[in-house]
Amino acid sequence: MTASGARRWAGDLRAALRREAATIRARDPEVDASDIGAFATPLVVRLVLFALVGLVPLLGIRMADDVDATVFGPLLASAALAAISATAVAWLLAIMLAGLTVLVVYREAPRRASRSVSRAARESFERISTFTSTLTLVSLIAGLVGLSFGLPTRRASDLETSVLEDLLAAQLGVLLVVLAVGFVVEAQRAAADVLDAESRIFAWPFALALTVVALFVATSLGPFEPTSLIAKLLTEWLPADVGGVPRAQAVREAVPSSLRAWVVTAIVPVAVVVWVLTTRTLGVLPRLRADVAAAGAAQRARAA
Repeated sequence: MTASGARRWAGDLRAALRREAATIRARDPEVDASDIGAFATPLVVRLVLFALVGLVPLLGIRMADDVDATVFGPLLASAALAAISATAVAWLLAIMLAGLTVLVVYREAPRRASRSVSRAARESFERISTFTSTLTLVSLIAGLVGLSFGLPTRRASDLETSVLEDLLAAQLGVLLVVLAVGFVVEAQRAAADVLDAESRIFAWPFALALTVVALFVATSLGPFEPTSLIAKLLTEWLPADVGGVPRAQAVREAVPSSLRAWVVTAIVPVAVVVWVLTTRTLGVLPRLRADVAAAGAAQRARAA
């Protein structure tokens, strides 16, 4: 670079710095507590979710006694397997029920209704696949971070499963629980996609109702009833003797008879919370309010 070129570059740099300083001075330099809260809250929520994926299994095994620690990982993983099975079936049922609603209620042509169901299921499955790969990577990283805090120790050394095996089982359980929530999200979203072409206003409310029905059916009928499925998985998972307690007794203590009632009670609140968070994330609620307002304005115009 020649001397004149260097001077020109230095002059340009000083001009850019003066312009940047003027931009900074023109901004309000004061930062109040609300600004800090608005900045920190989303980051803290994401950090907590990350910590739950990585540290919950570690803390659960560390804080339990020997028998509970041996059962904790398999119990969490068995419950998660039951949840992912039920929510995957509910996802398919919700999409099919949305197709039947379009066919029966809105008198859509059968071929068009079938294509809508196929398209919604395919797009939803692609989103689940992307979410699963991301979740697997996050779970792996969170698990490694959790292990960096140190493996939990046990007082007894004669257990048939190692603490690392139980910890990995618990980690798998957390991963599957989050994926089960993802299937609930996609059940609502895919059902809404099928219904949206017929009714923009009622697509998402109908999707919530159909998802609740699908979850009730998936967890109440057939092989996915939670109490029996978790008990079967635990029976196959646990050793014959769990810290001096027979396996059958450990399974009965870990899977209470009231579990099915708790699952049924939790379906509606969980579905509603997922619906609210999903519609807020996708910006559905403002659109719904606008569509309702437009329908009301059109009705008043016709009446006038």
